[in-house]
Amino acid sequence: MDLVRQVISFLDGNHWTYQKENGWPEGIHVFELSFRVEGMTVKMKVKIDEERKACVITGFFPILVDPVYSYPLCQLIAKENRSKLFGALMYEERNGELTYEYTYPASRGIDNEEFEKMFYIVLKMVSDEYKVLRGCCQGRFTKQEVSEIAKKIQGLVNDIVR
Repeated sequence: MDLVRQVISFLDGNHWTYQKENGWPEGIHVFELSFRVEGMTVKMKVKIDEERKACVITGFFPILVDPVYSYPLCQLIAKENRSKLFGALMYEERNGELTYEYTYPASRGIDNEEFEKMFYIVLKMVSDEYKVLRGCCQGRFTKQEVSEIAKKIQGLVNDIVR
């Protein structure tokens, strides 16, 4: 069974409502769906790359990042990513989106049990990390954090204006 049919079978088997996105290059297939988790809506995408034999599961945080806070946010993302065994937090500075992405190798197809496990890990990661990242996305820092950020930024400014 090809990757697209396997993913559709997985989504249909869970009785989830999803949409297939159009406009992607040949061999790329993207399915979008949403879930309510702990009082928030989490958008999820499953992207199949037939040529690379990979499936990318992406969870979108229900918040956009204020660009003013991108410097401390990127530092926090780097810190959080160090502890991730699989997948990574990502920040798209062009549109302010914050996502968690996991790439599932699928050269031998998709094992439904394993795929389901990874899908729920991505969904849970967005839910758990939202609590950690939300304040940073909106500039909610403790006095100590403000002091540390100001010190780092001042050091950078001093260095580049020489």
